[in-house]
Amino acid sequence: MNNVPSLVDEAGARFPDRTAVTIGGRPLTFGELPGLARGGARVLRAGGGRHVVYLALAGPVFPLALVAAAYAGLPFTSVNYRLAPDQIAELVGRLEDPVVIADAEFAPMVKAVAVQTLETDAFAERAHEQRRRGLATGAGMTGPEDLPPVEPGAPAVVLYTSGTTAVPKAVMLRQGTLHAYLSRMMELLPADAGATSIVSVPPYHITGVMAVLGGLCVGRRMVFLRTFTPDGWLELVRAEAVTSGTLVPTMVARIVRHLDGRPADVPTLRAMAYGGSRMPRSVLEKALRAFPTTDFLNGYGLTETSSGITILRPEEHRPGAGAPAWIWSVCTRTAR
Repeated sequence: MNNVPSLVDEAGARFPDRTAVTIGGRPLTFGELPGLARGGARVLRAGGGRHVVYLALAGPVFPLALVAAAYAGLPFTSVNYRLAPDQIAELVGRLEDPVVIADAEFAPMVKAVAVQTLETDAFAERAHEQRRRGLATGAGMTGPEDLPPVEPGAPAVVLYTSGTTAVPKAVMLRQGTLHAYLSRMMELLPADAGATSIVSVPPYHITGVMAVLGGLCVGRRMVFLRTFTPDGWLELVRAEAVTSGTLVPTMVARIVRHLDGRPADVPTLRAMAYGGSRMPRSVLEKALRAFPTTDFLNGYGLTETSSGITILRPEEHRPGAGAPAWIWSVCTRTAR
């Protein structure tokens, strides 16, 4: 079946012993993830809602909530927690019978418009409980046939994007669309057994959604930086031996400003992807000097296209390494 659950099942079969994420101090392997996601799906369907909303900072419960919604056959929306409370409530209220998974500080904002509100830690615990029940009854990873089939044409992710209008509009991505995009990503960006990515892009952005889904599909361990700071990002990269990450240009600018000409000293970091807005040439030049052994990739795309549709490759970033002069103007121009 061309849907997100089939890709997660496949990753579980291919990388059963690799750690996917650590939730509440407990490492979760790719082999365990499908069963836990099905447990989370049962929690979500028991809530009586028709749409799953994630209102929380980046964290390891985010991928669990995202794939649990997919197994449940329910559309998933991550909402910008930086908006004013009345704006958050208005956006959530647009969705049909929303079940909300929220950090504790955001949960009160949506109780009036949600069918049910679950705090992130409580949702993870209830998913674990449902998985344990399935194992105890001999259902194993797949569980009893109490979850509906997920058709390729079913809505998978709905994100609010302001685009150039500054008025948030809903963009829907279907199960089959994400399956096609992620299948191609698996071919182009495979991950070895030691691959670890740092997720610091907000979960309400398409880049954050696809960074998580891409990591899950190729068997890449993920660590999360809940609130971005340059020193926090660098410290986590060193502490977790991170091999890749995705940033927006403003984050790159803050990192190079923090380094102030010093090398980053992150020997494990093999690749850094960036996109989402214009990259100033001066920032990119400083970043290339600060990360001399890191491959840089620039992605361009839209929420409507499931994120990236074209990239600038690592060899097109290093002057003197075969990159034609026009690459620099493309790399740093303002998208129109």
